[in-house]
Amino acid sequence: QIVNIDVPVEALRERLREGKIYPPNQVENALKNFFKPSNLASLRELALREVARSLDRQRLDRESIKREGGHRANVVDRIMVGVSSNAADTGQLLRKASRIAGQLNAEWYAVHIETPSESVKNIGTSDFVALLDNINVASDLGAETVWLKSDDVVKALIDFAHDKGVSKVIVGRTHQPRWRRLLKGDVVARLVADATDLDVEIVATDEREDSR
Repeated sequence: QIVNIDVPVEALRERLREGKIYPPNQVENALKNFFKPSNLASLRELALREVARSLDRQRLDRESIKREGGHRANVVDRIMVGVSSNAADTGQLLRKASRIAGQLNAEWYAVHIETPSESVKNIGTSDFVALLDNINVASDLGAETVWLKSDDVVKALIDFAHDKGVSKVIVGRTHQPRWRRLLKGDVVARLVADATDLDVEIVATDEREDSR
């Protein structure tokens, strides 16, 4: 169970100044970087919206069980889509995943894997804001949003899929330069190679699709 404690932005920054969150020698750097008012306000809004959605999902679930005479309606499938912090077309990918989930009567998850290089201490402000926007889009489209931390994006995605009984994984095409894919590894290619028991669908954002 996750309990959300709502703290105003300035109250949180004051706790930081008092040394209640970070050691004193890290406070000024934190205030100038991740703990800026704009970032904290975005996080607070995201948390409050997720609480509201959670309550709404519980209400809809109770109503559905009541309509079914006390039985939970069967879900045909479960789908997962990866949410990246640096993909400009993630919003379009999420909307396609939502349509596919609707066609299959499926529950779906929007999963972001935070690697050390994408931690709140290292991620750029524009990427962080874009990530929050995409998570909000996913929630608005009916996804259950999940934020995990791992050194290995592919392993974390596959483990989560197995844990939740996901059968289809939807990912976008890799738009990174070839040299960067060779240096850091191509997540999409690894996912296709390693997730042998999952249906991996590679979705293009120009209305063309390639699937396995």
